Amino acid sequence: ADGGGDDNDDDDDDDVDDVDSASKRRSQRSREKARKAREEEADLREREDQLRSGGAAPETVDEFERMVVARPNSSFVWIQYIAYRLSLAEVDAARKLAARAASSINFREEQEKANVFAAWINLELQYGDDDSLLEVVNRGCQVCDPKDIHLRCIEALTKTENDDLALEMLKRARRKFT
Repeated sequence: ADGGGDDNDDDDDDDVDDVDSASKRRSQRSREKARKAREEEADLREREDQLRSGGAAPETVDEFERMVVARPNSSFVWIQYIAYRLSLAEVDAARKLAARAASSINFREEQEKANVFAAWINLELQYGDDDSLLEVVNRGCQVCDPKDIHLRCIEALTKTENDDLALEMLKRARRKFT
């Protein structure tokens, strides 16, 4: 009868070993998850530091959004963001960004606004039509130096060899500014 009791004790020992083994595996998985989370957090912190210092270019919409919040008056950041959206073939999103940039940049930063309008003019030359281009020029003339906007538009038109529209814009500027 004693032999049967010993077998039962061995089964209990096996159960305890199984529980200890499962507990160790869970603990090991938990430590591994925590280590991965710490590594991901360190990588994210390093990436954010690089973005803040200007050492790395933003690569996602969220990163660009953080950049424009951090530097809302920087035409450079806005134009990079617009170019990023165009690289994703998101022309409408790029247009909306150009409009958002034009309204977000402080009115005292006229050069920065003019840079955004120049980029927006180029966007419309490449992806829009004459009407959308003229709409952007007119909008730019309302918030920036109209002569500067016209000259930037004429320059962009000559670079794209759109001679007819460039001549029309030149005539318009001549009437307006002489």
